[in-house]
Amino acid sequence: MILSDICSKCGKESFTFQKSSGRYLCKECYISYFERKFQKTVSKYKILNSDDLVCVALSGGKDSITLLYNLYLRQKHTKSPKLIAITVDEGISDTFMQNQGQIQKFFQDFNIKIPLFQASYKQIFGLTMDEIVNIIYKKNLKLNACTVCASVRRRIINEIAKENNATKIAIGHNLDDVAQSTLMNVLRNDLEKIKNTMPYSSSKDNKSPFLTRIKPLFLFSEEEIIQYCEAKKLPYFSRTCHNALDFPILRKKAQFFLNKLPYVNWKIT
Repeated sequence: MILSDICSKCGKESFTFQKSSGRYLCKECYISYFERKFQKTVSKYKILNSDDLVCVALSGGKDSITLLYNLYLRQKHTKSPKLIAITVDEGISDTFMQNQGQIQKFFQDFNIKIPLFQASYKQIFGLTMDEIVNIIYKKNLKLNACTVCASVRRRIINEIAKENNATKIAIGHNLDDVAQSTLMNVLRNDLEKIKNTMPYSSSKDNKSPFLTRIKPLFLFSEEEIIQYCEAKKLPYFSRTCHNALDFPILRKKAQFFLNKLPYVNWKIT
């Protein structure tokens, strides 16, 4: 076994090379690193209070599954905060049913025991996202389907969370998402949004109709989250929405630009 195949911490066969530290880690050491960093991030930035009831926006993708699992670990160890989760059927072809299959598998395989609420665009607004897209096309409206979808989804999750006395909404934005949002807000010269990118994203003003959103994964890159899911064997749904391709948005352009940049090891403190 050559040096590059050995875990830098325990000497077992390595699972991944960690760019941020220059270390090779086995699965067990990588999982330990990830989960400890998550808990430290929550504590260091005071993201949660002991009396919080946190609503997790559960899309079924790698980010929200990883987020819910690590918040659940925290709940088991500390008995707080309380958790609920909400999953929303946007009405995009057969995506929701496939997604729900992965969510149910995740809950069963990892013995997740928290309330899971379901809602749908059709049930609340009378239209599915596919129907909304058809209207946008037929009427040649200057609307971006992804922007409409995100706004409707956020409103639904916020209302259900408030109905169930949640104090915060946890979303799975990772370091890549934060970088993209920051670049987008710089390009828009939106200073107000720039200051809200980490680790809170919405106003804590009591007059705001929206609950405070938290981003406990904001120090983890997308690559790290994918590796964590692989190491833990977390089931998640992975599929690009066709509307994201048909309606290119500024975030996709920011993502493409940032992904083309050479890797630089920035240390965030």
